[in-house]
Amino acid sequence: MKSVKKVLLISIGVLFLVLGVVVVFDLGNVQEANINESPLLKRFLQQGNQAYNAFDYATALKKAEQGLNLARQTNDDRFIVRFLGSLGMVYEKQGEYQKALHDYFQPALAMAYKINDLHEITAQLGNIGVVYHQLGQYQHALDHFQPALELARDSGNKHKVVTSLNHIGDVYVNLEQYRQAEDYLWTALNLARKEQEVSIYHQGNSLGNLGSMYNRLEQQRRALYYLQQALEVAQRTENKYLKSQYLGIIGRVSGELEQHQQAEDDLQQALAIARAIGAKHLIAIHLNQLGQLYKKLGDSQKAQTAFQESVLIQDTLGVSTAWKSQRELAVLKTGLNIHLSQPDTVISYYEHALDNLEKLRSGLTEKQQKLYAR
Repeated sequence: MKSVKKVLLISIGVLFLVLGVVVVFDLGNVQEANINESPLLKRFLQQGNQAYNAFDYATALKKAEQGLNLARQTNDDRFIVRFLGSLGMVYEKQGEYQKALHDYFQPALAMAYKINDLHEITAQLGNIGVVYHQLGQYQHALDHFQPALELARDSGNKHKVVTSLNHIGDVYVNLEQYRQAEDYLWTALNLARKEQEVSIYHQGNSLGNLGSMYNRLEQQRRALYYLQQALEVAQRTENKYLKSQYLGIIGRVSGELEQHQQAEDDLQQALAIARAIGAKHLIAIHLNQLGQLYKKLGDSQKAQTAFQESVLIQDTLGVSTAWKSQRELAVLKTGLNIHLSQPDTVISYYEHALDNLEKLRSGLTEKQQKLYAR
């Protein structure tokens, strides 16, 4: 039965490829397969991964390009897949989504199917979902996370099972389907705690997602309990990306608890880390949260500056979730009476916000649209 299920999932993946669906590798869990490896190719891969994890993207690109050239010269398909993925990971992290997807991840997916590498197919199905999730295309994200979860369970890969459960739960949080979200996230956390082979990194993800969900449910104290644990994991594993992410969420929760100075301190620290590592997606999120905080405190000029930079970055990234910052800018400028002298500017922000909301809506099922509209 398992072999039949794998064949079906691979067939689905081939169909996705034909339809032009793109692939992204797991950014937080780079693993190497147990294969007969060329020492030089393996060295390039290891050096590139080390540079990537240290946020030295220039070195990571250099090593991956050297490795890809050598892998192509020696017709080593397994390493071609990995180096294509490594290159795409760097470009994706820097917000160059189209380049990452079309130049690197999509060819990597095709090669993974060609050599029937189930490990890479599982990882890449999951990572397609990651990109769609970041872009606010939640149904597409679920369409890829679910088969990734099935393959991970069939192969007994606990890392990928926990990762997929976390991803699915996080999508349901964004869809405000909290019962489903809680089921997936608690299953992920319990499995991560139970299985010694699952890294503490995955526990941190589960804790962070639970904290984010409880904040959405306006259970701020409970949210902080889990978010502080997630932050501790990020610090222990020296993961700057997750440290920035969790500090940002903690800052948002602190603001909702009227702890405004603490909120600003956390958000500014989160923003500084995101800028240092070049994480554009996080930079935009933190700027939006700072804008919300400054607006709440009545500092319209700081709020406007933060929202404008956030919109600029999100427009560059092409994410439909930019509507939140665009709406805030329109409201802010209207409140400042800028609409009297610059009506076209205000109208433009509203129009862009509506366009992005439509993109977001079009990616949801009818049932999800009704839930999301509540």
